[in-house]
Amino acid sequence: MNYDEFEALSISEAVLSVAKENLKNTAITYMNKKISYKTFLQKIKNLSLAFFSLKVKKGDVVLVALPNIPQAVYILYALNRIGAVPAFVSPLSAEAELELYIKKCKSSIIVALDEHYEKLLRVMAKTGDKTLILTSAFDEIIFTAKKSLPKVVHWNALFKNKSENIYISPLKPKDTAVILFSGGTTGTPKAVELTNLNLNALALGTES
Repeated sequence: MNYDEFEALSISEAVLSVAKENLKNTAITYMNKKISYKTFLQKIKNLSLAFFSLKVKKGDVVLVALPNIPQAVYILYALNRIGAVPAFVSPLSAEAELELYIKKCKSSIIVALDEHYEKLLRVMAKTGDKTLILTSAFDEIIFTAKKSLPKVVHWNALFKNKSENIYISPLKPKDTAVILFSGGTTGTPKAVELTNLNLNALALGTES
């Protein structure tokens, strides 16, 4: 795919078009496990349905406090597919930082590692209740039963009660695709918005 083609697409449209042409090829390698584009494609579609079932709509921002694991990649494209935006923050963020991020992004949904559950409960005590989606570094490697926790949707359960119908809201190239936070060297961290065009250009550059 050349630059002109990338320029007209959202990041989810671009990656899904590549996936459809490479179903048997490897999309992600994680802990020595190879995830094919076929699985990658299905995960994104199913996850976008799951977020839609949680009433995530175009323009909403979902706070994602995850390390570099497959779930973070799926979330990026699944949210983009329905017109929503992930705000990626460090999973090691302090409670005060998470409070700031939630308030700046007006996020009603947080995706994080299950080991940070207690910290997130303390954060929500100050920011108001949120939908909390918890996962682990191993959820995409092996299935492990999770005990029920108050105010939590577990990653694997997320896919069980998804909407059968979905309204796809493709973003335009110059629409925001992702939010990152600056280091805050001159004060509190600032939200930095990257567009679909920014990320597609980066992807095309790494390909060449």
